[in-house]
Amino acid sequence: MNKKEDSIIDSGWKIPEEQKTLQQKMQEQLQAQLQIQAQLQQKMQAQVQEHQALQQQFQEKTREALQKQEKSLTEAPFTAMPQMMDTGNLRVASIMEESIVDGPGMRLVVFFQGCRHNCPGCHNPDTHAMDGGYLVSDMEILNRALRNPMLRGITFSGGEPFLQASVIATLAQEARIAGLDIVTYTGFTFEQIMAHRDLDDGFIALLNATDILVDGLFIQELRTLDQPFIGSKNQRIINVPATLNNNEIIVPFII
Repeated sequence: MNKKEDSIIDSGWKIPEEQKTLQQKMQEQLQAQLQIQAQLQQKMQAQVQEHQALQQQFQEKTREALQKQEKSLTEAPFTAMPQMMDTGNLRVASIMEESIVDGPGMRLVVFFQGCRHNCPGCHNPDTHAMDGGYLVSDMEILNRALRNPMLRGITFSGGEPFLQASVIATLAQEARIAGLDIVTYTGFTFEQIMAHRDLDDGFIALLNATDILVDGLFIQELRTLDQPFIGSKNQRIINVPATLNNNEIIVPFII
């Protein structure tokens, strides 16, 4: 046998061995990939379970928060502030001359003093005390607004404006006559105000003088920064004239 034949024979014996080694490597790689996939699936399942648990917790907190809002009439009753009744004076925490985040357009914002809702995480806790702030007349507030031709309207915030509803209603009526629109924030819902409108003539008077009502408690679990003019997702931006005319809740735009 010559050298060429020896080479062919040797090569013939080596090829199957190399193929066997290659197959083993491929099997090992496949097994490794399957193990990685199995680990990824386990991680994904764990993440899904964790997400479901967090979602359930969130839903439970949301349900509790909404139940709290339903009970808000007993926790924070419609009780007018005696010193404010029919005096023409209002107790305010502060007045912001110009704002673009408390309703449409440029607005003067009055933060009224006094609130019994005590919402956890409230943005204005300094407005809660019933004897805080300072007194100012309704006409002084109106004159401050009329001095600024850039204003579209006045926003009533707080605090809880419906604790001083009668005098604020007079201010709102005069402001609308002067061509300004009115946005009123309240921790009560529209339905709650309507259900208790007989307790104080000021409730329906302030509603009638309001163009947009932002209603509902601030609920920390539903806090949002993505929607304009509201602090939590339960709150609604209500077109009050359209709602009163149609006897159903009408929002001015989708948020």
